[in-house]
Amino acid sequence: MSLHKLEQLISGEQYQIITSIPKIMLPEDKSKMNLIGLEQKAIATRLFGNKQDNKSIGGARVWWSNSPHWCGEIQRQQHFRQSQKDEAYYLILRDEYSEEKWQWKNEDVRPARLCEPVIEIKNIELPNINSGCRFWFNLDAQEIYSNLARDFDIDLEETSKRFGEVRLIQYKKGNVHSYCYHPNLGIYQELNNE
Repeated sequence: MSLHKLEQLISGEQYQIITSIPKIMLPEDKSKMNLIGLEQKAIATRLFGNKQDNKSIGGARVWWSNSPHWCGEIQRQQHFRQSQKDEAYYLILRDEYSEEKWQWKNEDVRPARLCEPVIEIKNIELPNINSGCRFWFNLDAQEIYSNLARDFDIDLEETSKRFGEVRLIQYKKGNVHSYCYHPNLGIYQELNNE
């Protein structure tokens, strides 16, 4: 029998609200085999091998059953003690009434101190996304810093200095970069198609 309608291939709750839950949660009723169940079975077979065929070994099983340190790709790409110089930037919140501001930690002076950034970090807003799409966590600095300040019994500025650090690398000497920042996406550079 050939099925051509979406409603025959997957259940309504699997497609009416777009979410990753069908990909990461096994269905409770395994007797209902639909497209999602078949996909999960195919992924499990690929990762762990076919239990009926002992000769078949899945990709993840090979990795987990052997020592994963045999892969030297990370070491090949970044040789020990040959990493690029990075600099510390902090998302500072002075108090509950101030706006968050990026500060650069000047480590060339003693003692090191926070200064105006030497690169631009622009706070960005995302365009409106679909009504059913949303981020899983609230990563607002004001809320996170407030919770941490309360938990550690320190002020917001000290919380910013302890927990608000990112380290950025300037790959080209003397080339000033501009970065974008979004609470959920982090810090990134926009790609230029030059």
